[in-house]
Parts: sequence; C-alpha cells; structure tokens
Amino acid sequence: MSLPRYGEYKGSGLDWLGHVPAHWSIKRLRFVAELNPSKSELAGIDRATEVSFLPMEAIGDDGSTRGLNPDAPMKDSGVTWLGEVPAHWDVAALKRYWSVTDCKHVTAEFVDEGYPLASIREVQSKYVSLDAAKRTTQLFYEQLIEGGRRPLPSDLIFSRNATVGEVAQVDEGHPPFAMGQDVCLLRRLNDDSSSDFMQSVIRSGVVVEQLKNIMVGSTFKRVNVEDIRALQVPVPPPKEQVQLAELIVDESNRLDALEAEAECAISLLKERRSALIAAAVTGQIDVRSTVELA
Repeated sequence: MSLPRYGEYKGSGLDWLGHVPAHWSIKRLRFVAELNPSKSELAGIDRATEVSFLPMEAIGDDGSTRGLNPDAPMKDSGVTWLGEVPAHWDVAALKRYWSVTDCKHVTAEFVDEGYPLASIREVQSKYVSLDAAKRTTQLFYEQLIEGGRRPLPSDLIFSRNATVGEVAQVDEGHPPFAMGQDVCLLRRLNDDSSSDFMQSVIRSGVVVEQLKNIMVGSTFKRVNVEDIRALQVPVPPPKEQVQLAELIVDESNRLDALEAEAECAISLLKERRSALIAAAVTGQIDVRSTVELA
C-alpha cells in the first residue's frame, strides 16, 4: 500500500518519536479523537479478525446423529436431547454394544523403569499417550490388568474423573500398559464396531450433554461407572460407522487447514494495522488532500 508523505519534516525532540511533519506541534495529550469505526480501514481489519470457525464438535454431532444420506428416512430416537436419527439406526445404552470396566482400585508402586500407567493425563488425544506416563512394577501391573483389564488394540480408555469425557484409543503399537486411576476401559462387544466412530460419539454433544447431567462432586467432577454404561448412544450399522468416522476425519483435517490459513491472514492483517497506526500517528502519511476532498 503506497501512501502520500508530507513535504517537510522536523525533529520532534523525542528519541522514540523521531521526525514529524514540520507543521505539527508536540504537546501533552489533552484530547482523544473519536474515530468513526464504520468508515475506517481499521474497522475492516477488526471485522476480518472476528473469524469464527465451525467447532469440531459440530462435525462430530452431525456425523454421529444424522448419517451419510440427508434424505434417509428418520425416526424419533426416544431421547429428547437427541431428536431424530436415521430410521435404520439403533439408539441404546452404551453397555449394549461396549463393555465398561472400571480401573482396579489399587495404589501401585511407582518406579523409573517398568510398565506404563494410563490415567486421565494420558487420554487427552486420539490415541493413549504414554510418553510421560508413570510406571509400575510387574507385580502391580499384573494386579492392575486382572479381570479383563489389560488394554487391547481398539479399546477406548475413558476419563471419569476431573477431565470427564476425555477418551483415547489403544493402538496396535502401544507396549503393554495398565490403567491407572480415574479411568475405565471400553471394549466393543462386536468386532465390527468402529472405535473411531464411538470415540467421535463420546466427544460430541451427544454424550457431553448427558455427562453434564450425571456428573457429581463439587471441586472435582466425576461420573460413576454405572452411569457411563447407561449413556444413550446412536449406533449405525458397522459399515456406516466406518464411513462416518472417515468422513469426520476428512472434514476435520480440511477445517484444520482452513483455520491455519485464516490465522495466518489474521496475523498479517494485525501487522498491517499496527504499521498503519504507527505511520498515521507519527506523520508518515499526508492526509491533508484527503481531508480537503472530503
């Protein structure tokens, strides 16, 4: 952007200000000029920074409750907050399709080298993260995995305390590990069920709204295992679950890319605004002809 400059400048007497137009005076601030934001270039930049992105939860909500075909026959889910779902879907308690097993309530010994423990800190991402996990001995590991509690690929680890509702998948590449405290293990009862899809359902408003109503505790919120088992979830046919999970991933990646581009543009606009303000208030832009024309 090329802007006109004044013909003659003088020293301002202030090191941080430098030179100003020769006809300007340097005085103490006594007035604050009121700009008309509706007509200024700065207003356009401000509006450009007010970019709102479609929340990722909305993608999960649409995919996990509306299906792939917008013209598919719908039916009442029987759940007030869920509304209608495709007619060929089931809506049932989570325990009908996934077993829910609480962690073993054992105070394990921590060691520098040993078996990792997945607690609420380890289930914040798509997959369980064991990089900073605490570790325990083989003796305690064997106790913690008793009763079908050894995490297997396709299982989900669900946080039921503090960060209620966070959920992560167990990956095939994970080393043997055990559940720590405050989490439970979700295991599909049908091998055709999609872990990706159920993870999206749990992270969406479909389950989040239910969790808000069943959490207990004043300082640290938590949910009981029986309440988790009773969560109402939409269940499409297995093939459709896979397709919906893929759709959610693709759309999320696309929106992530758009968000990154928008954030870059916003950053450049803010830099331009700062440069414009600095140039205007230090006399680097001659606006006299503009004022006269106006």
